Amino acid sequence: MRAGLVKFIAGAAALILAGGAALLPVLVPPRTDGLAVPAGQTAPFDGTLYVSVQGEGVAFPGSYAVPYGTTYGELFALAGFAGESPYPPEAPVRMGQDAVLGRDGIWRVYIVV
Repeated sequence: MRAGLVKFIAGAAALILAGGAALLPVLVPPRTDGLAVPAGQTAPFDGTLYVSVQGEGVAFPGSYAVPYGTTYGELFALAGFAGESPYPPEAPVRMGQDAVLGRDGIWRVYIVV
């Protein structure tokens, strides 16, 4: 009977220690320094759009650095695209949903026609 009492006390102590250890992370506030980005933060922009044009009918596929405000018609003329444009030729090239952030930290617009 004495051996059973010792086992009971040892088991209860182990459960109390395990329960206490499980509660330790709750007592410590989460570390957020370095993870938060202030709202409204902007990226530097020098007025240049980096555009990659690929696809059939493109005479000079590759990447181009064009000034902000360049139209799709001007871009496709520069790339030598000889087909029907999927974009309105008079509309300016937009970052919109086509832009991808590269490893070098530069946003690029990828257009495949």
